[in-house]
Amino acid sequence: MQLEFDRIVENQGESNVVTIDFLNSKDSYSEEVNLLDGGAFVKFHDIFIDSDTIISIHSSKPLELNHISIYSGNYDTATDREIFSVSDLHINVENENIKIPQDVLSQMHLAINHNNGLKFQAIIVLFFILVVYDLYYANKHRVKRRLIIKIFQIISLAFLVVYCLFVFVLPDYNYMLRERRSNCEVETIETNKNYNEITFTNGNEPLYGLIIPVSNNPESTTDNVYILIEDEDGNTIFSSVKDRNDILSENQIKIFFQEPLERIEQEKLNLKLISVNDESETPFSLSTLEESRTIQKVSDISYVNLVFFFGTLLYLLIVLTLSFCYEDFRISKKKSIQFVYFFSVIFIIAQIFYYSIYVGHSPDEPAHMSYVEYILENKTIIPNFYEMEMYDFSSGLPEAIPGTINYLGHPPLYYWFLAICQMLLGGTTFNLVLLRLCSTGIGLIAIGIFMGLGYKYLSKKNPIVHLIYIISTVSLPFFLYSFSGLNNDILSLLGVVISFWGILRFENERRNLLTYFLLSLGIFITVFSKITAGIVLIFAYSIYILWTCRNEKSLSCVLNKNALIAIPFMIIGAWYFLAIFFRYGSFQPPIPYDYLKTTDFFVDYPDRTCFTQIDYFKYFFTKFIETWGQINSHVSIIKSQDLLSLDRCIFYILPLSPILFFKQKKDFIGKKFIIGVFLGIIVAIIGQYFSAINSFSIRGYMGGFQSRYYICWMPVFAFGFAFLYNNLLCKVDSSESLKKVMNCISFIIVIWFVYSSFIYTLLHW
Repeated sequence: MQLEFDRIVENQGESNVVTIDFLNSKDSYSEEVNLLDGGAFVKFHDIFIDSDTIISIHSSKPLELNHISIYSGNYDTATDREIFSVSDLHINVENENIKIPQDVLSQMHLAINHNNGLKFQAIIVLFFILVVYDLYYANKHRVKRRLIIKIFQIISLAFLVVYCLFVFVLPDYNYMLRERRSNCEVETIETNKNYNEITFTNGNEPLYGLIIPVSNNPESTTDNVYILIEDEDGNTIFSSVKDRNDILSENQIKIFFQEPLERIEQEKLNLKLISVNDESETPFSLSTLEESRTIQKVSDISYVNLVFFFGTLLYLLIVLTLSFCYEDFRISKKKSIQFVYFFSVIFIIAQIFYYSIYVGHSPDEPAHMSYVEYILENKTIIPNFYEMEMYDFSSGLPEAIPGTINYLGHPPLYYWFLAICQMLLGGTTFNLVLLRLCSTGIGLIAIGIFMGLGYKYLSKKNPIVHLIYIISTVSLPFFLYSFSGLNNDILSLLGVVISFWGILRFENERRNLLTYFLLSLGIFITVFSKITAGIVLIFAYSIYILWTCRNEKSLSCVLNKNALIAIPFMIIGAWYFLAIFFRYGSFQPPIPYDYLKTTDFFVDYPDRTCFTQIDYFKYFFTKFIETWGQINSHVSIIKSQDLLSLDRCIFYILPLSPILFFKQKKDFIGKKFIIGVFLGIIVAIIGQYFSAINSFSIRGYMGGFQSRYYICWMPVFAFGFAFLYNNLLCKVDSSESLKKVMNCISFIIVIWFVYSSFIYTLLHW
């Protein structure tokens, strides 16, 4: 965005800094730019412009804003396309925040949406034309030439996707830049009355930013600090003015450079924090820095994103070739499917690695760590949840934080598993890396089971069905992101796939002891890992048992000697939940109200939002649907607010697919259970809604709308969808023209799932 100003007061020779703030309901962004020749340029991503956006401008000198232009492209106004322009604004900016008028913001929003709409339309049209043409051309030529044509078809599609994504979708380089932090050793720290000076050596990588820990200096009376970075020769590399309150909100100074400092590799740098008031002390204390003697350096990982991006395209090239061209390579369908599963496992592990290293770890991990530490210290089967404190792990040794209570009230099975791993393999110190690996191992076991179920029970007539089954299961970004750290959702996923394994064996007339053991073990693990998943599974089991007994006109499915193996699991479950109920008055321990009022789960009355019943209903389900296709936690990868946007709507297919089962007259394996799960989730969502609105009414809490609680059911829905899709492919198999159309649709579904999940993450994280 280009802004053009006129000076109200002539101040030749003086520099002027303009701060542009973007604020909307999803995120905020701020950038300081220097005013050069009456113009200021700010780079921003279109996610910061929506119907609720507020853009404010703060200037250090009196100015008048006259013109705004927005360009689309690679942030070069000489070559980029102008998509919006407005002149003759005459808005005065006089040392205070001035908001851009709402009518101008509305025009900007419409222009950006129109521009994005054209981009997506171009992608879809070009994509569809090339797919249809290549499939037609490939089938028109002789068999000997078909292999070459098909390979050309997939490669050309891959290049088309790369081109479209880079030209139309790829965001600004600054948004490909993510904070990969490493420590820089501080050589000297000099403290004076009105400035502090830090000397450090840059590493052998270009410098993209610095993060310096600071604390408040109560003796200071100034509100701003002047930051200056000089090289060994005294040349100024960076200068900026930062607000004291913004820095103290995080107790650290964050400095990001518009261009990487590549020319200063292996040089010593001097960083000065100078009070803007000569009579006042510097507003920050460096006591924390003096203890650690390190500051954090921000490095660029955009090259990592590009490696994973092209790796993803290579994966798509391989698996799509195996799915469509197996006959030309003289590979049997069975071998082709095996290769698809093999390469998919590699792709899944690569995604887990990326989320773990470059994105961050799962939500609430400190609380999960504290739960494990409590188990290690107390060795109790049923925790005393009101005595379970939060722990501080910053020093390397867990230290209980007095006066805190762990807000997690989950059953202890997951935490007992991690505690046992720590006791057997972790040594005497708390080994977080080991626990993360063990937690990820649980998830990989679950993935192995659901892949095995797909390979065994899905038809091997169409390899593309197996590819869609795998891709759709792991497509939700939060699915594999949850593998990156400690998260009890992983254990509930394992319980779900074990239960589904038992159901498929049961329907395959293998009603032996192992089948009933799997059914019992699955529900035990699910209930003892997450109450929400347990409620859904209990409801699904109940529907399934009633349906089976009605069809068979017998109770033999539950009243037989093999079913007796469920009794020990039922006794343990009843013992635990009755003990919890009699101790706390509910099946999941609540947070004590007095402590609750000191946490973020309680909002003071003056700060609460006012909603009618209808307003809250809209708010809850809008947020619920928004969080389904994105990562929305302490780490967020936000998507468009349009719930039917290209990057969202593909994720609605799986959870809504059971609706089609009611029209299927012919039963297929797993159908009754999947319908039971679908109805169980509806019941759980209704319960979640009433729990959330109750929390909002009593405590003013605006959360409780997360839809990630139901992600563990993705393998079950994907299995049912794959069965339906395979039946559709079999119906059109006799028609060559319809078969070509279905091949195009299959191709698009795979690309769409992968783009909306991992590729979107790479482009926007």
